[in-house]
Amino acid sequence: MRLHHRLPAGDRLVALILFVFLASRDVTGLSALRSLIEVLLFSAAVIELIRGVKGGSRLLINPVFLTVSLFILSVFFACAISPLPLAGLCEMQDPVFKGIVLTPLALSICALGLIRRGWAADKVALLLIVAFSFSGLGHLIWILTSYAGFFLGAGFSAKDISFHRFKMYAVLAAFPFALTAIRCIPKRWAWLMVLVSAGLATVTIASNSRGAWLALLISVIYFSIVHRSGINRKIVFSTLSVVGLLFSVVALTPLSDQIGARLSEGFNTTHRIGNGIWGATMDMIMQNPWRGYGYGDEVYNRTYNALAANRPGWLVLESRGAHNIILTHWVAAGVFGLGAILALYAGFLAGTWRLIRANQRCPVVLDLLHACIAAFISIYLVRGQFETERWNVFGILVSIILWLFVLREKSRSAHSTSAS
Repeated sequence: MRLHHRLPAGDRLVALILFVFLASRDVTGLSALRSLIEVLLFSAAVIELIRGVKGGSRLLINPVFLTVSLFILSVFFACAISPLPLAGLCEMQDPVFKGIVLTPLALSICALGLIRRGWAADKVALLLIVAFSFSGLGHLIWILTSYAGFFLGAGFSAKDISFHRFKMYAVLAAFPFALTAIRCIPKRWAWLMVLVSAGLATVTIASNSRGAWLALLISVIYFSIVHRSGINRKIVFSTLSVVGLLFSVVALTPLSDQIGARLSEGFNTTHRIGNGIWGATMDMIMQNPWRGYGYGDEVYNRTYNALAANRPGWLVLESRGAHNIILTHWVAAGVFGLGAILALYAGFLAGTWRLIRANQRCPVVLDLLHACIAAFISIYLVRGQFETERWNVFGILVSIILWLFVLREKSRSAHSTSAS
């Protein structure tokens, strides 16, 4: 499957906007480019809306977007009950409202514009796979450049090698797409994606984030189970060999002691369960389980620290966050928030699986959907239980699949017409 080089100017511009938008997502140092490309993305979406989007109501009426809407309502509820409502609204504006509502709609409308111009679904899917894969290359360049700076500067410590651990959500998101791109692109470029996949796996191990290690493992297991992902044994062996080579280099440095100590800890949750961070957060929740305390980090920190003054048995007496995305939203919006985030997860998985069943005859679209599920599971269902992940990546995953609901409806309508 290849993207054709000779395309009309309008097609090239929209495709370039989509490519750069996904390729630059969360890559450190590209904030100015992201701001520009967001303006272009929203402008292109407005133009496509003016030209008309047939069946566009399907963007709003599907399990994914309906549960996103419920989640947004719970966030607004949390802001309304907050002692700092304006701070909560400011904090949710970019990652939540723009990130999981406006951006998915804009990207989906642009993708449907390419379909209207005659692009096949597999061609659009390939564009999205390759684009998001290149964000992985961007993350690697940033991390390796930083490593070089540490090495040439005052030295290279364990703290230096794991400095990127709080950006692991972006690395874990790019990994399934880079792995998927290996199969979809020509062989002369596939080896670049092998190196990117191996590099992303290696920096995940070097991050010293045990939640990220488990998330990476689950992502690989998912791909090994889902044979439709098309990752053959030769490619997997090559990727793992490069991972082994790169990690061996790390293991032979003085950093091996620190990484070995972290590995030996396993998944020790002493500081999280019981009177640890998770236990303390549950104590907060039980003080006000139904209504919640309000949206935002500042509200959480104030509430936690106020309770900690009367809880000498807590292991952590100053707020460090809940380190669990579900507990964080439960604290913010009470039972409504808990139900909304669980519904959000269920809606995403159910909606994506429905799309998988509807696109059995389109291998590239299936690969795209499986990459989205692998990223979602690894970031939100696995690492999200150890860290309070933000919603940046979730919005991108919604963006990548939302247009397929319209396409599925159009395909069904076309099939019904031909049958009659």
